[in-house]
Amino acid sequence: MDLPAVSGLYDPKFEQDSCGVGFVARLDGTAGQDIVQLAIRAVVNLSHRGAMDADAKTGDGAGILVRLPRAFFAREAAKLGIDPVSPERLAVGMVFLPADADQADAARQVFEDAFDSRGLEVAGWRPVPVKPAV
Repeated sequence: MDLPAVSGLYDPKFEQDSCGVGFVARLDGTAGQDIVQLAIRAVVNLSHRGAMDADAKTGDGAGILVRLPRAFFAREAAKLGIDPVSPERLAVGMVFLPADADQADAARQVFEDAFDSRGLEVAGWRPVPVKPAV
């Protein structure tokens, strides 16, 4: 199978098989909350495939992929004092950092150095609200 060429943040060398993939979309490409709800239902119906941990509260990262919510990230960036980024240059990554502040700072630096070595800039870091009791 021929994969697309390297383009922006996409590199075909990172392609790999998954144990299971579902796909829910409209053929005309329009977005809608109903599509998200169908995708969530698909993940729930696959909990027996490992999407849920033994405690029935946490998971292995199984989830849904949706279009990047640019308006949301623009609002969050503004809250952090980050200048707006043009949509075609915006990417978002989720990084689980150590709880220790010094180790978290060191880990952030590793990521920023890696991005910098590839000509990319980290615009900022946003602490994500979590539920530690779960």
